[in-house]
Amino acid sequence: MDLGPIVIILLVCISGIVITKLKSIQQSRPTLFWAVVLLLCFSVFFIANEIHRRFISGFSGSYGFVEYWDFDVKESDLIEIIEDLKKEDYTLQPPVKPRHKLGRGSGFYDKDALMEEHYQELESDSTAKPPEHNERNSFGNSENGWKNYWYFIDFYYSDTKQIVHTWTRPIDERTTTFALISFSKINYSDEVKLINRDFWYLANKLEIKKFEKNIVNRIRQKLEQRNKSGI
Repeated sequence: MDLGPIVIILLVCISGIVITKLKSIQQSRPTLFWAVVLLLCFSVFFIANEIHRRFISGFSGSYGFVEYWDFDVKESDLIEIIEDLKKEDYTLQPPVKPRHKLGRGSGFYDKDALMEEHYQELESDSTAKPPEHNERNSFGNSENGWKNYWYFIDFYYSDTKQIVHTWTRPIDERTTTFALISFSKINYSDEVKLINRDFWYLANKLEIKKFEKNIVNRIRQKLEQRNKSGI
């Protein structure tokens, strides 16, 4: 259960009640008054941060809620490191076939009606051709070949039986962004939980820390080993 909205509503209600009592508290107990003021400031900051993180951030682009890390390595090398990590630790490899395309996407929006029809056709005919690209159903444009900006990679948490969805995207020839997008159940159901949107504050922090420990830090270690060996 997501406790975030409940906590925010409670904080707003409590803050409203306390504000109405501030004047009387200031006159009778000045020390308590300043403690309450500090608590109210913290509550306002927390509420504003949660609203920004869980609602406003989504307007910043196609993947506005992702948590990301930048690596000083070209994208192809980062992808190779990730694939090596998944080969060394097979528990990170999802045990079921994904419903969506991994790797560099086709450039189509997955939720486009024509693409949904195409995915259904592929189930019975693997040679079925996708629809024509246009500005309504695709990323990019005709000048860049309707390229998808992201390279999608899935991981697996065996302890919670979750698929972990990520992508990489080059910033330039020497720097690459690696992002945590969301989590879904092992059967790739439509029930997807986005990081930085669908978890309340503490749960969100714990998910990020877990991902850093299991994935990001291990990528850093392998990158450091590469750099030391001069590869």
